Amino acid sequence: MDRRPCLIVAYIDSAFASRWCRHFRRNGWAVHSTPSAPEIDRLADQFEPAAIVVDAEMPGESVNRLAAYLRHRFPGVEIVLVEAGEDTPDVVLEQLQSRRLVGA
Repeated sequence: MDRRPCLIVAYIDSAFASRWCRHFRRNGWAVHSTPSAPEIDRLADQFEPAAIVVDAEMPGESVNRLAAYLRHRFPGVEIVLVEAGEDTPDVVLEQLQSRRLVGA
């Protein structure tokens, strides 16, 4: 069994998602990504994430409704909404570490 904290990255832009995945993997996380909101459920059921990073501008989705649904469906999982130009993986990693989701 993998003891690393798990992160799901749900982001439509594959280059952005890839950069986030690399950053978190280098910092000890098991990372799974998807460009689609419906796939989040399957991945979260399969991998039991500590956190889910969601594209704040995911096409075809109300991000507020999606975040509320994820918080209800997966209580205790940190839901992080990010925008490509505003959030960086190192800042989010630091925030998650401060919440003791991974070896802080």
